[in-house]
Amino acid sequence: MGHRFRSRPVWCRDRSRRDDRAWPAYRDLLAEDESFGDEFADTPSAEEVPAAFDALYAAATAPLAAGVPCQAVDVLAYFAGLTDKAAAKVVGQAKEQYPGAMLDCALSQLRDGQASTSITTLDRFIRTFPDHGDLPQAQSARIAAQVAIGTDAQVQVPAPLGTGGPITITFYNTVNSSITIKLAGSTAHEFTLPPCTTCPESHAPGTGADACNSPAGAAPVRRRPG
Repeated sequence: MGHRFRSRPVWCRDRSRRDDRAWPAYRDLLAEDESFGDEFADTPSAEEVPAAFDALYAAATAPLAAGVPCQAVDVLAYFAGLTDKAAAKVVGQAKEQYPGAMLDCALSQLRDGQASTSITTLDRFIRTFPDHGDLPQAQSARIAAQVAIGTDAQVQVPAPLGTGGPITITFYNTVNSSITIKLAGSTAHEFTLPPCTTCPESHAPGTGADACNSPAGAAPVRRRPG
């Protein structure tokens, strides 16, 4: 039984180098180790379970060091949810690394032009970690991803939501219904302009700029250059 725990992590490390689809095998092995530690807690082999968890964790989270955080997100979620006392060390590590890995995954997806996929990951981050300190960054990235989808353009990862800059841009609403604006660049902003009650419902193409010369519904936004 002791050999079982010494040899298995070596196989997992080798597998992780060749095929990132090995995660289901890791999960099955973790389940076995967890149940083994519970059922045979007083045996010598059980003392090797924490080392087995450590080795499995190192193998399964290797994508983090390789700069591919998306491959580690589900792994970290699984480790963070373990309850076996023998896994306490890796559980703590997973809980610490899980939020950052998920956000890094979402931002890398945005940089790679995968805006829709990035929104899915960002929504998962916001839902899972609603009080996390990096929530403003996730929120600004989500706005940028929506702008990318709406404009079919590549966008940069903006600064955290709420970050301003030295350039002030004022937006005016020249119709009598509210308009929601999403703005992305070096900074990201989302705001709703109230209706201009003295303005028409719409303007003919090219006439909106001069049709309602009133500051009603104005919204100044401070942006960084770029």
